[in-house]
Amino acid sequence: MRKQLFATAGLSLGITLSAAGDTWYVDDSVSTSGDGSGWTQAFKTLQEGLAEANAGDEIRVAQGIYKPGTSQGDTFELLEDVDVIGGWAGLGASNPDDYDPALYVTILSGNIGNAGDETDNSYIVVTANDTDIGRQQNRRVELTLVPLTLET
Repeated sequence: MRKQLFATAGLSLGITLSAAGDTWYVDDSVSTSGDGSGWTQAFKTLQEGLAEANAGDEIRVAQGIYKPGTSQGDTFELLEDVDVIGGWAGLGASNPDDYDPALYVTILSGNIGNAGDETDNSYIVVTANDTDIGRQQNRRVELTLVPLTLET
């Protein structure tokens, strides 16, 4: 089942195109992972981008399907003040920097096992334990998911 999520500001998982830090690139269509410094050197997995990113950084994720790993316990662990933005054309396009969330769909998928078998999927696709959103209790928290589609 796919759920396209859109919300408004708050956690830095969204569109803030004026990031003060580094920009990292992730594209599942590259043949081998690079250093993440551009589309032609993109990381192949979002996990690699999250491992490199620091507060103030932005991770641009090209169209495609990204899974948190191969184990049901694997998850995409969000980072404090790191923007994760899907909807980029990526390496295979004439202009990899084209940004169109409706056209260049980015999916975070928990379907790590057999297609159609929900019993072998990831338990939790995205977590935010060590971020402000993960520490808030009894408080309204706004979350921006622009435009990442979660598939469970």
